[in-house]
Amino acid sequence: MRLKKFLALIISAVFSASLASAVITLPASAATFGAGYNSGGGPIGNWIVDGQRTYCIEISSAAPISPSKGSGVVSSLTANPIGYSGSGNPTTTTSGLSLAKANWVLANYGNTSNNNQAAAVQLWIWTHLSYNEFVARGSGSYTVSWNYHLGWVPSAQRTSVVNIYNQIEAAVNQAVTALPSAAPTVNTVKDPYAGTVNMELTGTATWKGTLLLQATSGEAEFASGEQSATVTGGSSHEVSFTRDPSGDYAFQVSGNLISWPAQIRVWNRPSSWQQTTVGAVSTNTTSINLVVNGENDAKFLPELSTTVQYGPEKEHVRSGSYLVDRVVLGTAPESMAWPLSAEGSVNVKLRYTIYGPFAEKPEKLSLPPEDSPIFETGLVTSNGNIALLQQSSSKATQPGWYVWVWSIFAADQEIKLQHLMPDSYLFSDDFADPAETIAVREQVSIQLVTKAGEVVHAPGGPLSDLITVTTNNAPWAIDLAGDPVGLKLRAEVWEVCEATSLPTVSDTTPENATKVFSKDLVITGPGDYFVASDAGILGSGCAGYGTWQVSILPVETEGSAHSHWLANPGTPASHPFFLPEESFQIAPPVFSSKTNDLVLLGEESHDNLVVSGLVLDTPFSEWQISEWQLHQFEYDTEVTESICGPESLFRLSDRAIPISAGNYSGQVVANSSPTPITAKGKYQWVALIENLTTGESILHGCSELSQQFIAVAPPPAFAHSGVADGEQERQTLTFTLASLALLIGSLILKAQFSRRTR
Repeated sequence: MRLKKFLALIISAVFSASLASAVITLPASAATFGAGYNSGGGPIGNWIVDGQRTYCIEISSAAPISPSKGSGVVSSLTANPIGYSGSGNPTTTTSGLSLAKANWVLANYGNTSNNNQAAAVQLWIWTHLSYNEFVARGSGSYTVSWNYHLGWVPSAQRTSVVNIYNQIEAAVNQAVTALPSAAPTVNTVKDPYAGTVNMELTGTATWKGTLLLQATSGEAEFASGEQSATVTGGSSHEVSFTRDPSGDYAFQVSGNLISWPAQIRVWNRPSSWQQTTVGAVSTNTTSINLVVNGENDAKFLPELSTTVQYGPEKEHVRSGSYLVDRVVLGTAPESMAWPLSAEGSVNVKLRYTIYGPFAEKPEKLSLPPEDSPIFETGLVTSNGNIALLQQSSSKATQPGWYVWVWSIFAADQEIKLQHLMPDSYLFSDDFADPAETIAVREQVSIQLVTKAGEVVHAPGGPLSDLITVTTNNAPWAIDLAGDPVGLKLRAEVWEVCEATSLPTVSDTTPENATKVFSKDLVITGPGDYFVASDAGILGSGCAGYGTWQVSILPVETEGSAHSHWLANPGTPASHPFFLPEESFQIAPPVFSSKTNDLVLLGEESHDNLVVSGLVLDTPFSEWQISEWQLHQFEYDTEVTESICGPESLFRLSDRAIPISAGNYSGQVVANSSPTPITAKGKYQWVALIENLTTGESILHGCSELSQQFIAVAPPPAFAHSGVADGEQERQTLTFTLASLALLIGSLILKAQFSRRTR
């Protein structure tokens, strides 16, 4: 029987270089078919030889012959120690790279029990390690040979096998592009104080092994924080280091790395016939010994810029507040970059002194005067990445001016940082820099005393209020220009309709109160402030009571920069609703009228209009009756506002009657012109009343029963001649009863309408 040559995969074995070149004697074992397809033309897949899944190198070997013995390590399939001389793919070579690719395929795809995957791996081995034989079996055509051997796979599975083959081809060409190399390279050191070195293991083959790190000067560790690192791929490994107190650093990286896979191992059975199977094995071992050291003469020159948290545009804080300063660190233009450590930017120690209080704002100087009072000193740490907000440890309770001064001393820093700084390095900002100067002021308390200008208000008239602002004599804040700070005061007018008495004083807005006016003004200190509505305030026009409500708006909501000098900036000052001295009665005019109920034809009728509730001798009380209207209807017509219109107009007066002149103690009586009545029916007087100041108009009387009357014919005139006295008395009585019946009927209609309209 022909001997077959096969390729076997050993995944778990990792050997040293000395063992990789030795011949290992294996126990004899039988070969059995593993995964793939073994019918329809020939076996295509893997075999189990000596417990390993193996793949045939030569297509002419139909099956392996057992037992197999021995093994040898080869780096080329040409002129190998067991005499195999198979030809490889002419696009590559059969040594070095092609064997590395074959072992990568076996390592990642070969150890499988999946039939389609095993068939795809066998096809890949044939087409790459036995290319010439593969093409020869197709009579010189690769395509013919491919279709022939793919035909050994059931037709339903062929597409899957082709897809896996293509996947293997793409993956191995990406993963294995060059022979492995073990020479590490070192990137440029990133920072001379505390930085990183990056070691790259060149080559594309997979590496296995352990790196050991030892610092001989300073401190060093891998990115994981450990002194060792496991190599699981041809990647890079970063080492972080810091200087020792002398400013030097040095460390050594060592280790043994095994490149895997790099060569293949062949089993053979020495005889006139040879059977070979091939599997992956680790063979290349490389020792790494890398030493990194250095010293740098660059100088670190830290600087800072500062500003008080409330300044310079907010240069006042209230008494009893903590003082807060904002510090931003940086470096001088000629300085090295900010040093880095494994945790990030290196911390620098800063020293601060708060001088004060001073009675007057101090002048800017390079150094503080010798007799300057000291409020507080401290030492803090910060780095170059963030702004530091530093708060004083105690509250500033004494009014006056306070000054922050910051400095950086080399002597305050850690020894290893001092080596990067010039000897006796000192940075300090100026004394009393405006950005570092702040005033602590006694808080100002504000009180409001107010007095409304009117006691009785007629809708449409103006309103006014006198506001007196007082304080606790603490100094009012001023801005940087020396002007007093302005606060917004809001004055509002609220009304309660149909109130018969003054509402109760309340700190909150009454539920039935309506705001009818609002005006803002700015106050800049104690004093009297006058607010007026200017134009008239009509409001709802109802009768009731109104009040002024005055408050200073919270400075926080206004975005004021000076909220800190007020004792209560959230509610600076306010007074309750409906204080008696801030309240007034709302008294709109009340109109009423009366005419006679019965008019005989040929007689005259007039309307009497009574106006009460006016506050006379003021512009907003100038009303006039612009016209009187008389409307005529049928006797049985129910007069309502909807039908009392121009179509029923009987007569229009021809003159306006002022009703504001004179002093009537709030009551005015005006009479319409006498109007002759010439037709029977029901009549309605209507008065058009106008306010000369606001333009408000009132059509009064359209449905008022008191302004209705009935016109009837007079009784007939009887001559004594030809008529008996008894007959004349009877006729007169008949007319009188008829007129009385009309009058009673009219009164009944009025009563019914009155009940319906209540």
